[in-house]
Amino acid sequence: MPPFWRGLMRLKSIIAPLLFSACALPFLLYASVVGAQDLQLQENPPDRYTVQKGDTLWGISGKFLKQPWRWPEIWQMNRDQIRNPHLIYPGDVIALDKVNGEWRLSLAQRNTGPRPDVRLSPSIRVDSLEGEAISSIPPGDLAPFLSLPIVTDGGSIPGAARIIASRDNRVVRGVGDFVYAINVDEKSGTQWYIYRPGKILHS
Repeated sequence: MPPFWRGLMRLKSIIAPLLFSACALPFLLYASVVGAQDLQLQENPPDRYTVQKGDTLWGISGKFLKQPWRWPEIWQMNRDQIRNPHLIYPGDVIALDKVNGEWRLSLAQRNTGPRPDVRLSPSIRVDSLEGEAISSIPPGDLAPFLSLPIVTDGGSIPGAARIIASRDNRVVRGVGDFVYAINVDEKSGTQWYIYRPGKILHS
């Protein structure tokens, strides 16, 4: 490639990111402003709120915002007033003010009283296993598999009767179902056993 074209391609690779950054910056600024303006306050939000024991950030934000799930946004916009919203305690007073057209949450009063100490110590926990044990299989369900266990060689399988179809094209058959079979010897009787060919077992 001639030097002129190489220089032009290099200049293009430099200008493209700059143009993208210049176009993206107004969009980001606009998105942040719109996000702040979209925050809707309650109809009569309190000017002051005293944190109670058991309060959550979601619950506190719900007293000021119609969309309490957006509490990270209003806390994030007021990091200078409340640096860490997770470090607020019962007795602290939170104030809602409007400064330069923006809503701000500030810590109007800090509870300087003693913090309750919670002592934690290891302990042994005992859980009852009653009702959690695996139930046993009823004997009646196991009886067909335990009565008259028979192992036969493969020589008698080819000439044995074989089920070829069932009524209603059922895949699973049970008591009372009709099946069609071949190689049935009428002199064999009325009681039949079903065999399933398996792998060779070595003792």
